Amino acid sequence: DLLLEEVIQSIDFQYLTQERRAGILQTMIQHEWKDEALGVLKKYEITSCSRKLLLLLITWKLEEDREHFEPYYMKLCSFLYQGGIKNNQILSYLADFYMGSISVLFDIYETARKNGAEISDGGTERLLGQALFVEDDLEKYADIFLDYYEYGANRILVKAFLGCISYGYLTEKCQMPEGIWEKIRREGLSEENQSMILASLRYYAGMDEYTEAEKEYIGYHLSHFVSTGRIFSFMKGFIGKVEIPFEVLHGSIIQLYYSRSKDLYIELTHEDGEKEVCQMKPVFEDIYVYQTLLFRGETVHYQIFAGAGSRPVRQGVIRAAEEEETTETGQEAAAFYEMVNQMIRAKEDGEEEVLHQLVRKYRSMQEVSGKLFDPL
Repeated sequence: DLLLEEVIQSIDFQYLTQERRAGILQTMIQHEWKDEALGVLKKYEITSCSRKLLLLLITWKLEEDREHFEPYYMKLCSFLYQGGIKNNQILSYLADFYMGSISVLFDIYETARKNGAEISDGGTERLLGQALFVEDDLEKYADIFLDYYEYGANRILVKAFLGCISYGYLTEKCQMPEGIWEKIRREGLSEENQSMILASLRYYAGMDEYTEAEKEYIGYHLSHFVSTGRIFSFMKGFIGKVEIPFEVLHGSIIQLYYSRSKDLYIELTHEDGEKEVCQMKPVFEDIYVYQTLLFRGETVHYQIFAGAGSRPVRQGVIRAAEEEETTETGQEAAAFYEMVNQMIRAKEDGEEEVLHQLVRKYRSMQEVSGKLFDPL
């Protein structure tokens, strides 16, 4: 071995073909001349060597020290991984230090998890942080995040991830991954994070039953958002389940997600051909809403334009919904508005006596309200 080592050390690699270099490199690895072999490999970039022997070489080096980033170790690990050659040492190193596309990093991480390779908290934090930075589809990271949520020390990362998932769910760009909503609800209770609160409300809107505590939570936040002029289309999902504000119960709501930082205008075409242009209201980041009140049978066509654009970004029809006469609690719902709808319904059904009674009641209520407000 000493003689062989002396002979190999006397060889000038620059005059050898890549094939001869690869053969001598393999001999060096087989004799465990680790540092010398690594030096030759790095200098001459010998890629035709047996990949299994290269795996053996880098594994030895990682066993000596895998806690620190070494660019050439990363290059060699990546080369082997892309060629389908890997073991847990390489997977651990790549999961912790790989710098490249998020899709490759995610694949490395998932392979490492399936093979039981050790992954540091730093590796998990880097993966989740990079997914947030490039705005990747966060749904596929849900399982990784849920594991990290229970023990991870970086709570800023936790809140950022939940906030982004909440916003994606609120804007309907993603579904709510299983297990994530409970974390959002928990964090939303302890912090005034608007994305999390709104995502929780949207999730609640899809449920059929609530506890008393949930009803109180829903009622409080619904009232708060509506009173500040922030009405969202998902709030319609609470109709018939909890007592909700008049604007949500009776209003027609058009909501649009638009991220190109322009004013949005809605052009309304009424049944008589009259046109009306209104500015849509920004109610949250990149979320715009137009809310109006339609009476029974009323139909309005609309087109939404961005800035001075001539092509609509959306168009459609608003139709008045069939209104419920009472709320869940049995209270009269928005008396004047409901009475107008009842009069329209009675006229359509030919119920003349009912129509006359409603007209008399409507006029009486107008007279009473006028007397109440005259002193003001």
